Amino acid sequence: MTTSNVRGRVYLRQADGGIGGGVAGTRLTFVREGSGQIYEAATDAQGSYALVLPQARYYVRATHVDYEDYASVPGFVKATPPLQICNFFLRAPQITTALVVRHADRDGEADELSEAGTTRAKELRDILFRSGLTEIYASGALRAQATAAPLSEALRLATQTYGASGEVAQRVLTVHAGDLSLVVAHSNTATEVIASLGGTRLPANLAGFDNLFVVSRHGAQVHVLRLAYGDSSAAAPELAYPPQAMTLLLVGTGQGAGDAPERLRHAASRANISAIYTSGTHTAMVAPLAAALGKEPVSYDPAELLRLAENLVTDHAQETAVVSGTHQDLRELIRLLRGRGPVLGSTDTAHLLVLTRFASGEVRVVPLRL
Repeated sequence: MTTSNVRGRVYLRQADGGIGGGVAGTRLTFVREGSGQIYEAATDAQGSYALVLPQARYYVRATHVDYEDYASVPGFVKATPPLQICNFFLRAPQITTALVVRHADRDGEADELSEAGTTRAKELRDILFRSGLTEIYASGALRAQATAAPLSEALRLATQTYGASGEVAQRVLTVHAGDLSLVVAHSNTATEVIASLGGTRLPANLAGFDNLFVVSRHGAQVHVLRLAYGDSSAAAPELAYPPQAMTLLLVGTGQGAGDAPERLRHAASRANISAIYTSGTHTAMVAPLAAALGKEPVSYDPAELLRLAENLVTDHAQETAVVSGTHQDLRELIRLLRGRGPVLGSTDTAHLLVLTRFASGEVRVVPLRL
């Protein structure tokens, strides 16, 4: 009989931060780094599991219909002899988030992607790989399926096909309550999906292919943030979604970031930015965006992050602001705002952390890349 070399439990994370009992019926997926080979387990009545894994590093997903899903990406666990204990924590659903995009650039009127569309689909994969997605939906059109395919393959996460906009929205809000999902739609259905999720109904036809909507729902409140990704596409119509929460776009200082400052300018150009904050003289990352918006960055003292956090909540309760800072500053700011900080590597200079905070104080951080 082979002895398991990776075991542990899945616990309930209580609202006050404490640890509750084990969560039975949690599905665990270990994706081996490099090969993408998948190993799966389910927790027993006590929330325990055990697996035999080859010695390697693994990305992990823990999913349960009654709790927020967990995804370790970009972090990982190591299967090392003789035994590795890996515990995971789930909590009751608070904020449900869907990332809504139109399919990538198509080849004329054909139901397939152009060369530019194939490139954009790969960019979507790179931007969302570390976000913590646990569900991917696309319409049955080939161009929508092809847009999701690179990310689906990278995460070893099957793309689920949907029909009507209301159908996929209902699944996101029920089956995936508290989770983070991707929905690949069309020029004439993307805003329908957002409306079905509870957002304001705006009868717009998206002319471009580069829109990325972050739709966050907490109770009856639905907040929509409009970003852009990849190369600039055709001009899109104005979409004035009324804000329901505070959004912070947290980015690095720009040192060694390559073309990330220009990508930030494009990514945030439609986000209705109200203010830009930088630590000291670290303005490289936000300079192109500030110039494009005609806004002067506001300097903050890294030693006064509590004051910054308080000012952000007071001054931008239902606005979007950009904050540039070191890894340490951003992690501490997230902690002060009661969010859960993502993994940031020492060489990670092109991150875009989307922090959404509702009036209740509930916070979600979605780690993206520029």
